[in-house]
Amino acid sequence: YGLLFQQLAEAARGALDQPEEWWAAKRDRIFWRGGRVGGGPRDQQVTALQHMRNSSLADVQYMEWGENRIDGRNSAPGCAGVVEVCKNRYLAFLNGLSYSSRFKYLLLCGSCVFAARLDYIEWWSDLFKPGTDYIELSPDFSDAEAELANVRASRDSGRDIALPGMLKAQRLLSEDAVDCYWHRLVCLAAKHLPPPGAGAETLTPIEDALLLESQRIE
Repeated sequence: YGLLFQQLAEAARGALDQPEEWWAAKRDRIFWRGGRVGGGPRDQQVTALQHMRNSSLADVQYMEWGENRIDGRNSAPGCAGVVEVCKNRYLAFLNGLSYSSRFKYLLLCGSCVFAARLDYIEWWSDLFKPGTDYIELSPDFSDAEAELANVRASRDSGRDIALPGMLKAQRLLSEDAVDCYWHRLVCLAAKHLPPPGAGAETLTPIEDALLLESQRIE
């Protein structure tokens, strides 16, 4: 997380030094890449984005996992790295079937984020407000075209949402802030959890579990 946080902060350095030039350099379109999931509203959301009347305003595609290996040597046609994603002015966040960590990275991009109400809430989620830090859409994204048009037609074309949202994310989701949260959580949890070593005789070492899993995949 720390490395990616620093990469995004470096990529967004021009946001404060030359905000107008920084914003103008971003591609004027809404962008999304992700995998297919069974069930949920994702297909509706992707269809709504792909079938906007001005199709040039959307770069929205499914990606496919060619392989899924434990050693990380995966093939994913259509995949785009986070720093590359940040080069777009508008970014869509689509809920999946379970928790996704992507929302915070999109906020750190300094792009205007469009998202439906989040299905999975983290400790920081309620600190970011729709209409102030990002644009909230209906669950099926049926209002995505109208909301994007409104933002693009505004005086700053969404920069006054993207930039404050990014600065808030840099402050509230910094490495120090995240470490502070986990330290506080562990200290509070320690009052209710068993002491270290309790029940160790019934546990499986993580090294053994990983070795068994790698053998199963091979």
